[in-house]
Amino acid sequence: MGFAMTMRSLAGWGLGLGVILGLVLFNTWAFPRWLNTAYVDWYLASGSQIGLLTGVIALSWGDMNRHVGLISAHPLHFVGSNLQLVGLALLEIGTLVGSESAGLRRRTVLDVVLTSVIVAMVVLALIAWLVVVVPVQYFVYLVCGAPGRIFATADRRVAAVFVGRTQLRTKVLRAGDELPKGWWLASIASKPVTATGMFASLFFVLLNKLF
Repeated sequence: MGFAMTMRSLAGWGLGLGVILGLVLFNTWAFPRWLNTAYVDWYLASGSQIGLLTGVIALSWGDMNRHVGLISAHPLHFVGSNLQLVGLALLEIGTLVGSESAGLRRRTVLDVVLTSVIVAMVVLALIAWLVVVVPVQYFVYLVCGAPGRIFATADRRVAAVFVGRTQLRTKVLRAGDELPKGWWLASIASKPVTATGMFASLFFVLLNKLF
């Protein structure tokens, strides 16, 4: 049984890594021919656009930190988590567009036409995200996501509270401990995906400075 589980795990790693490397090779070939730029150079120069798409997707999830698979070191889990991420955004957009108008306000023809155009652009952008951004982001998050993966599995959290206006008190809680009334969790462990994005941004700042 252990051997079978090991083989399944290796097959999952191989499949996920094969998909990622295949897309990286395709983009490395396609970008110079279609966009006249190197794939990696485009990724490094497109931080703002990538951040914008991330924001669009994050609107559907509310808090992407719940989905720690987005920083998984396992390539198949990483790919699957990003498919879920985009899938939920598409599902929500489709549901909202296809639903009936609520309340007294009615949808105008102009709004319907403009919404259809914008939604089509968003859908294409999300597909492009999966094909272009996710493959190279796996390797970025493999490195920059290491702290987030450790933080997310920590069995302790730091809680804090202000006494008066300026005096800060802290205490260490174990996972599952009840948070005292008036205290808040001052822990990056609850935001592993956000932390990884921050570390990745710092990583690229250093790369741009060095190279």
